[in-house]
Order: sequence, then C-alpha cells, then structure tokens
Amino acid sequence: MAAYVGSLSRRVFRSYLNLNLYQARQLSTKPQAESTAKDINITDSCAKHLAKINEGKQHLRVSVEGGGCSGFQCLFNLDSEQNIQEDDRIFERDGVKVIVDEVSLEYIKGATVDYHEELIRSAFRVINIPMSENGCSCGVSFSLKL
Repeated sequence: MAAYVGSLSRRVFRSYLNLNLYQARQLSTKPQAESTAKDINITDSCAKHLAKINEGKQHLRVSVEGGGCSGFQCLFNLDSEQNIQEDDRIFERDGVKVIVDEVSLEYIKGATVDYHEELIRSAFRVINIPMSENGCSCGVSFSLKL
C-alpha cells in the first residue's frame, strides 16, 4: 500500500511539474528554439568524482522537484542500472553515466552537471540552466523563466 501511495504521489507531482512547464512555455515571450546541442553537459570534475566514488557500478541520477528557496530544486542520487526506466535519458562521459527522467530534463535541458568543491562543502550541482530565471544564493534551487 505504501509503495502505491508513493507511486501515486510521484505521478501527481509529475503532473503538477508538467502543468507548470506547459504554463511557462505558453507565457514565454521568447520563441522556443529546437535544441541541436547535447541535452546535458557533464564537466570533467563531475565525471572524475563520479568515477572515483563508485567505480562505474552506479550512475548519478538527477531529478527536479518542487521546493527550495526559488521553487524548483535538483536532487542527486546514486542509482543502479536495474532502476533505469523507459522515460529515462542517459548521458555518458568518460565511462560514467548521468540519468535524467524526461520530465526533469524539460527543466534542465542544455544545463551542465558539475561537481564543485569549497571549504565548507562539496557537491554535485546543475549549472547554466537555460530555463532558469534566477536561483537562491546557495545555488540549490531555481525558478523558471516566464
């Protein structure tokens, strides 16, 4: 029962995200250009760190959810090959893979997945999101261009 409720809430949330994305596209004054470039870019630091921490056994899953200071946030998890779904897109660099589901990809298409180290923290992050208007100062969340 709990698995069904979790699955149902994910579907409801995905519907909510799709509706917001549709509304953002309808309200946009800029014409939507077809992307001919790679959908997701992976930096050297991301590929190196991902290879270092998992030895190629798991992949980095990036998903977009509602939340954070600015409305949407990117979540990162290590995931195995067995959990790849039909709606997942796989991006590869130097033998490591980044997995993004199609709904999340609509929000971060054209962005770059990076690994950044500072004195106070180190983390994976998504930078240069074309659909992002602004984000919070810590760089975890973003809002959509309308």
